[in-house]
Amino acid sequence: MREELTELEPGNTTYRRDLSISYERLADLASRAGELRTARELVDQAVEIRRAIHRLEPHRVDVAVELAYTLYLSAAITAITAPDSTAQANREEIIEVLIPFEDASLLTARGHALLVWAREHDGNH
Repeated sequence: MREELTELEPGNTTYRRDLSISYERLADLASRAGELRTARELVDQAVEIRRAIHRLEPHRVDVAVELAYTLYLSAAITAITAPDSTAQANREEIIEVLIPFEDASLLTARGHALLVWAREHDGNH
């Protein structure tokens, strides 16, 4: 249903956000069930939706933190399935997305925790 609503109103970011949350939840369930390939496919879909929303509203800290969280989930699932450059790229993207909000002292507690995690696990910082 959320996919249909998103297609009917592509400019409605609320539908897109709801759809990405659904993909995240399904990815978590698939991961817990040992269906890691499916989990990765689902979380990849959530990441793409979050990126699209962030491109539309790059000034919103809540949108940036939601993207960072989804990237964190992707990195966690990627680390389970097969460590590769995707997990590292996700950590780098988290840093890139959240730094402007940290610099402006607008970062939420959740955003700060994600940024700390990304920095601690990023081989470049």
